[in-house]
Amino acid sequence: MVPENYCLDDASFSGLLDNSANFGHDINALVDVAEGIIGDGQPISVPDSIELVKISDDLFFYDLYSIDFSQSDTCGNLDRDTLERLLALRRKLNTISVANLVPVSLCEVTGGDAREACISGVAEIIISQKAAGAECFALLLVGTSTPMSGEYNLHIGGKLSNKIYTLRFTSDLPLYARWLIRNFSQSEDDFFSLWERAFPLLFKSDDLTFHNFDGTYMTLHNDVLKHLVFLNDNYLQLWCECDNDFPCIKRKAKSGYEIDFSNESVSTRSSKSKMKKRTARFSMNEVVCELHTKISYDKNRIHFHPPIGKIGGDKILIGIFVDHLET
Repeated sequence: MVPENYCLDDASFSGLLDNSANFGHDINALVDVAEGIIGDGQPISVPDSIELVKISDDLFFYDLYSIDFSQSDTCGNLDRDTLERLLALRRKLNTISVANLVPVSLCEVTGGDAREACISGVAEIIISQKAAGAECFALLLVGTSTPMSGEYNLHIGGKLSNKIYTLRFTSDLPLYARWLIRNFSQSEDDFFSLWERAFPLLFKSDDLTFHNFDGTYMTLHNDVLKHLVFLNDNYLQLWCECDNDFPCIKRKAKSGYEIDFSNESVSTRSSKSKMKKRTARFSMNEVVCELHTKISYDKNRIHFHPPIGKIGGDKILIGIFVDHLET
């Protein structure tokens, strides 16, 4: 998969303190997202022009370094803790010098009007990284006047360049990882490298592989993604709503999410050899994964088990990807 690239949009700070009644929340949300990315070992680039961004009528970004809180914990509406978090993040960013301003627009992929976005400095970073072979990007935004989170077409100089994903909240990070899987992954190595970020509530077995499916990775990965998203985002909620009543869970999964899944029959459970094939290893533990979602009515199953605290904590255990096991 081509390299990931994260950029912080310096221009989204413009007028932030004047225009956003929730600027403290906006800044803290930005820092939370950025710290998650940096914690995963991914650098975030920002143009050096951020220092000259005017964040209110009488305050530039570079003024933030010299605010004196000695008399009060606030300066106008600026909170000390929020400022310290922002400046601590600023020191962790990969600052890139930019010289040219390039006209840029973001266009909603699903038919919306083009959104003019003042991200000229970031555009220059993207252009240089694109020349180095990078093709997918995430753009970090702050403030309520910027585009919403999600996928956009990026136009540079009036021409379509590539797709870009905008991030505003920590809840966007799994969605971004899933977007990378859907649009850029080429192999199961790519898929599994994004696993923990895309499915934070799923714990995979040691030997999980696409090789036992009927089909290739490229023909199956989007269906597998859909099923794992359901298991990560919705299964435990249905499990609680239905009080672990299997027919209820099965019915709601089918009607609400178009996911069909089953449990093993009594005859299958009575066969030690058949149940052995449904057993997956999680480190030093073996777990029989009877429950399975059905990618197709007659083939390709994802066998899983509800959380077992001593193995995966609160995470659902994903045990086996397989064509179809003997029943």
